[in-house]
Amino acid sequence: MPATSEDTAARPDAASITVAHVGDRAISLAELDRAGGRSLSDLSQQLYEARVRALYQLLSTELLEREAHSRSMSADELLAREVTPQVTEVSDAEVEAFLTSQGGDTPRDARGRKQAQMYLGMKRQADAKREYVSTLFQKHGVRVALDPPPPLPKEEVLGPVTPAIGKPDAPVTIVAFSDYRCPYCRDLSHSIDELLHSHRDQVRVVYRHFPLHEDSEKLAHATLCADEQGKFPEYHRRLFSAKTGAEDTAQIARELGLDLQIFDACMSSKRFQARIEADRQEGRRLKINGTPTLFIDGQRLRGAQTLPRLTASVQEALRAAQALPAAQAQRAPQSASNLSSTQRAR
Repeated sequence: MPATSEDTAARPDAASITVAHVGDRAISLAELDRAGGRSLSDLSQQLYEARVRALYQLLSTELLEREAHSRSMSADELLAREVTPQVTEVSDAEVEAFLTSQGGDTPRDARGRKQAQMYLGMKRQADAKREYVSTLFQKHGVRVALDPPPPLPKEEVLGPVTPAIGKPDAPVTIVAFSDYRCPYCRDLSHSIDELLHSHRDQVRVVYRHFPLHEDSEKLAHATLCADEQGKFPEYHRRLFSAKTGAEDTAQIARELGLDLQIFDACMSSKRFQARIEADRQEGRRLKINGTPTLFIDGQRLRGAQTLPRLTASVQEALRAAQALPAAQAQRAPQSASNLSSTQRAR
């Protein structure tokens, strides 16, 4: 929500809220949250996101009514005047592109195309309404005092940092545990591609394999064989562009111009079987129980995140990365001997 946050200094934090006593010792809410670990953190995040959605609906309804009242019209008349003219018709090319992105099982007959056109039209209308409402947040001075739950400490993902898409020395790294037969992973892959386009010098995405579905392991193996020939991004995107199965791996390699003799030898030797199993074991160590699961500079996100949510998390990670040198400078040893020993330790 495009709004400013109220000053929260007067509000009690979790460390000052007591939830129990053992004799003279007080147990704070912060201590309870730490003891609850990941499960409590996930629930807190889900509650926060549900509250954000509900608050947005509440605010947008009130803002539209206020704006409409100030202009002596109804909210529907306001939308018809300010939003509807901004919505362009969905073209046949856009319908075709959408149907292609949904895979081979999506109906392409006249009825299927009409349903796709209606869906895209409603989405375009909703997007235009959201953009208009965002201007009313500023105009009517909305202030939001709903703070997100505090993040858990960063989690370290062990193991390889390849294959990857994006600038190798990008300041923000996203590690994605994914499955090529998972529809939510496919949806996320499209959002990640948009994120990489808008943050091309700032984000690198490392893909780790966590196969849960039939044929997923063979598809994961195929991407690693393609990576040997420098074609991981292309092969990866091809698998997520339409519904594919294990029987399609060689055909995709042929379409992408890979050396089929090398690719077939890689597949038949199961060269990367141990690598895929290591990825799976690392996912289990991290207690991943579904795909996709992301780690954005060590902060976990579960599910097919939207582009705005991904962008917000990346911007938060960028701010943290920019603040780190200043914090390190403030903590730097003052004496020359301590400085020298710190440099030797590095």
